[in-house]
Amino acid sequence: MKINRVKRIVRKNLRDYSNFEQIIEDLEKSKDIVKSRDINSSIQSKNKISNSVEVQAIRNINIDMKIEEIKKWKEIFDLVFDEAKEECSDKEKVLAYKYKNNMSTNAILNILNIPQSTLRNWLMEFVLECAILAIDRKLVNINKL
Repeated sequence: MKINRVKRIVRKNLRDYSNFEQIIEDLEKSKDIVKSRDINSSIQSKNKISNSVEVQAIRNINIDMKIEEIKKWKEIFDLVFDEAKEECSDKEKVLAYKYKNNMSTNAILNILNIPQSTLRNWLMEFVLECAILAIDRKLVNINKL
């Protein structure tokens, strides 16, 4: 079913949620800034750009696209987290423990002393809310699943 594939994509991105800032920083560092070419080498090569420059430019564009995608996912998760804050403080704690602190469900159950079914419902609701927003914002194309 398509909904299961969409949920899998959302969960995959949620696993990295707590590390988004570090991932973006690492991607920025991996971009290679192409220094301006020497005018003499440009004249000698008759203004031809080397293959390595083209490859690096394409690589930097791909990195920029990945960074934009991560920022969009972060925006979606933050929006749904904010909605959960307004709803219920325990729900906010569950989501923060699970996705920001990467705690196991058993640890969350022990800390908050809530029923397992409630925990499961809140986590599933969060994933589905994120999935709806991801589809709406074209991060997930359900026609290509």
